[in-house]
Amino acid sequence: MILWPEGIQYLKVLLFLSDAAAYMKLAGKTLRNIFPKLIHLTCMAHALHNVCEKIIAMYGSVNRLVSCGKKIFVKSQNRRELFKEKCGDIPLPPQPVKTRWGSWLNAVEYYAKYYASFRDFVNLLDSEESISIEELKDLFGESSIESDLVYSCANFNCLAKVIKKLETEDMLLLNSLDLVQSVLNQLQKSKGKPSELALEKFLNVLYKNKGYKIIKSINDVLNGVPGTQLELHLSPEEIASFKFSPITNCDVERSFSRYKNILGDRRLSFEENNLKYYFISYCNAKYLR
Repeated sequence: MILWPEGIQYLKVLLFLSDAAAYMKLAGKTLRNIFPKLIHLTCMAHALHNVCEKIIAMYGSVNRLVSCGKKIFVKSQNRRELFKEKCGDIPLPPQPVKTRWGSWLNAVEYYAKYYASFRDFVNLLDSEESISIEELKDLFGESSIESDLVYSCANFNCLAKVIKKLETEDMLLLNSLDLVQSVLNQLQKSKGKPSELALEKFLNVLYKNKGYKIIKSINDVLNGVPGTQLELHLSPEEIASFKFSPITNCDVERSFSRYKNILGDRRLSFEENNLKYYFISYCNAKYLR
């Protein structure tokens, strides 16, 4: 009603972008009955994160290494200082969060790069100090742990890099879809059962994302690919409007952090008008730099 006080323009709503939760898919299905030209696309960064979760499930030992490597430094300033003393310029292990896109694969890259130094440091520690230290020493005794790290880093690290690039604002639709295609190409080229399972998961995710096929067709039209057929009847002007169409909901995720910063515990007396102007200034500050 704010956009169209004279009445909702049902034919002007073209894109609904969400995560892939079941209730969001149901919402998209319902909204398509109301808005005839609506395309429901689920976030491609979430899709790649789902592939990452499949990879985590395949590498139990590597996941334990990442988890225990994180735990031994949490709430232990002495170990952090000892690590800096013994390992020189090597940075501390990353602190991955399972729900933070790509952070687990970044941690795998770290351990693949600094495996020997990290192992030597952990072997200096007393196993009785922490269960995590004891578990790490047991993991170092497994013959496959190092090769699993190398394989994961070599074949799957592209997912973390692409997720990071997809978070860029104001990206062309062409560039966004090229990034997704680059992951597909990498997984298709990789050999081994883990890569096959990751590729199968990725293809399954793309198949379930009904809007992805339509968005790809629109991108083909925008880039002059002959013989492209669209499932929706869109005007040339409407097709052109998809040139900068996002394929991730990263901006929405960022807005949660902005709301949290603005509506803090010490800001309880904002009037509605002041809050509106403050939020507009906060969100548009990047354009003034």
